[in-house]
Amino acid sequence: MKSTAAIPIRDEEAVSAAIGTVLLFAGVLSIIGVMMMTMIPVIEELEGAVERGNMVTQMLDMSNEIDQLSSNGMPGDSSTSVLKGVEGRFKWQNQQGGVWISAAWQDSSSLRLADALDLDRDLQIRYPTGEVSAICFEDLRLGSGILSHFRIPAMEGRLLVSPDSGLAQSQGPLSIMMEQDGVQTNAKIADGETWSISLSGNDESWLHLDAPAQVLLLKGEGGTSLIPAQAINPSSGEGRAWRVAIPAGNNTLTLVSQQTFSVEWNIGDYVGSEIVLERDSFIEEGATWTITFNNSEDLIANIQSSADARMILAHNDDVGKSTAIGFTSWPSIFGNLYANTFQPPGNSGTLLITNQQNTSATVRWGNGAASIGAESTLAVQWPPQGTVSPQLIADDPVSLRWTFAQRNSSNATGLDMVVAIDSSRNSGHSLFDISPENGAQYHPQVTGTTSNWTAVVSNITTLSLHNQAITTLVQGQGLMRINADDTHDGLRLYHESGEDGILSIQHDGKERCRKIGIRASGWISIELPWKALLSSTDLEAKTAWQDGSHPSSLKVELIGPWMDEKTTTLSTAWAIHAPRLVYGFSSSIKGLEVAMRAGAVVTNHPEVEPTVIKSPLDRNGPGPRFAISIPLLTPTSESQIGSGKYSIDLLLEQRLSLTSAEAHEVRRGWDGPYGRTLAAAVSRDLRSSEDWTSAPMRLDLLNDYKGWVPHPSMDSSETIYHTQGESIQFSLQLSLVSCTMRGM
Repeated sequence: MKSTAAIPIRDEEAVSAAIGTVLLFAGVLSIIGVMMMTMIPVIEELEGAVERGNMVTQMLDMSNEIDQLSSNGMPGDSSTSVLKGVEGRFKWQNQQGGVWISAAWQDSSSLRLADALDLDRDLQIRYPTGEVSAICFEDLRLGSGILSHFRIPAMEGRLLVSPDSGLAQSQGPLSIMMEQDGVQTNAKIADGETWSISLSGNDESWLHLDAPAQVLLLKGEGGTSLIPAQAINPSSGEGRAWRVAIPAGNNTLTLVSQQTFSVEWNIGDYVGSEIVLERDSFIEEGATWTITFNNSEDLIANIQSSADARMILAHNDDVGKSTAIGFTSWPSIFGNLYANTFQPPGNSGTLLITNQQNTSATVRWGNGAASIGAESTLAVQWPPQGTVSPQLIADDPVSLRWTFAQRNSSNATGLDMVVAIDSSRNSGHSLFDISPENGAQYHPQVTGTTSNWTAVVSNITTLSLHNQAITTLVQGQGLMRINADDTHDGLRLYHESGEDGILSIQHDGKERCRKIGIRASGWISIELPWKALLSSTDLEAKTAWQDGSHPSSLKVELIGPWMDEKTTTLSTAWAIHAPRLVYGFSSSIKGLEVAMRAGAVVTNHPEVEPTVIKSPLDRNGPGPRFAISIPLLTPTSESQIGSGKYSIDLLLEQRLSLTSAEAHEVRRGWDGPYGRTLAAAVSRDLRSSEDWTSAPMRLDLLNDYKGWVPHPSMDSSETIYHTQGESIQFSLQLSLVSCTMRGM
């Protein structure tokens, strides 16, 4: 029997159905894939919007808290908050610029800055109004954990240190570190205490302080010194408040003003107030107040004046002896040491007038006059008979020294700084002094990175580095002249003569000057007297700010002729490095952020386009008044960064008054990625001006608006505070707020 095998039958319909199902499933997957591809960016954008909305709200709250703390709080006040991220990351940025502000003290003048905050040595200034004779820089030493470094010359004596706090600084203890002869000494003193240490004089020593302080160098039995005010008027170098340590012994404090003023004092057991009247006279005569007292131990004096003034401290260790000992340089009415017009003290004493030029000079006061020979010093008994203290006016610039002693110019004892005749300040490239009959010792210090200088007497040229101590120069009676190469940085020069003296020491980053001697309508390139940062990382920037090799923030002063005065302070600018607190995140685009800096909250979400969420606060009125308050937020060394939730501890450490004076123009410029947007944001009120609408960029025709106006150029990051041609009382205040972020 024959068997038959089953023959499989192909079901075409089933095969077609299976293939169709697979193809349909693949098509569905393709459609889903395409839909996902189109939806993912939308989802990411939604995530980005959530990140932005969440962080903007939190940073606005935190920024408002900082504004309240910096405006209404007292140093030492604190606040807490919380920042909670979603998937982004918190970080600090030290490099991307900050803000600069300039004020012009003379009519129809203007100062602009460029490249001031890019961490190299190059700076550009623009002052088209007239000649700029010299420029001076100061490291403002701003930031949490940034110390002030004082370089003490190799002199035998002692240092006397007192906190310069008052109501504007933290009331916490002042931390002190002293390096002398290879030995480090550490100390802390409370707000109302003083600290003293003996100096061997073997070599230079360094004093490091974590807060503002007054530092006095005392030698022998006593001396006389000009004491800087806590807040100085940049246009005159005067002030209204002083807080200084008074050494034990017999002491005299003197205030000198150009006008009537009231004074209040609190010096241990000596407390009181007095009104000092300017004499009604046909000639300009100032007003002088003096108090003499004995104290058995070092103490702190607090002096307040209702008008701008200068203060002198005269001291003798022996309470039974006179304080008429030593001498001090006396600035002009514009705050410069080599100048034409001076308001000397109204006390009985001697003016030592030095003519540094190689031709004779004539000086006049009231009904008197005198001629000073070339490169010589004239001693004038002061005040002239029948006067309180008339202004002294020289036909050509001279320098003054004041002593309470009645003497001639042939011998002297005291400590002082030598004037640089190219800058009219305490540092520069051409320094000139006349040593007395008993000779003098000179202590040079480099005010920059390197200085190539020549002492004319010895005709020896020396290349000195900043970190090297320069051998003391000893000279008998005669001329001391030092010239430094303009292609390098300058010098400061301490004068030491006799056995006694007192000198107020300023920190090493203060008043670094150089000659310019240019009148130009365009930009002028200047080299900063600090080193450039090479890699410019956040760590390198922070390290350089801490050790002082690059300024943490910068004060710039222009010096030049104005009217009949050969050396006046023309304009002042402040360039503030402002660290940014950044919350970085991504949407469909990477590199998005919400950031906070100097009172502003900004973001580049959603299209990497800069947007201002909150502009910095300004205050104007009543009347022709305008004030800028900058809250400078800086991280502490304990602050953490990263993702997640963080507790925020805010502490108001300092409130600094940088200026309060009459200004003829105020400008503000922003460095960094949001500069142009911030400049536009603060000028929004211009939209309501009919004059601006009909004649844009014409400030001379803008008569229906007062406030910020963009600089007349395309997409500028600068703004001008427009006042319709009037001068204003301008105040600039900076509040240093430290921030500690800790992960929760």
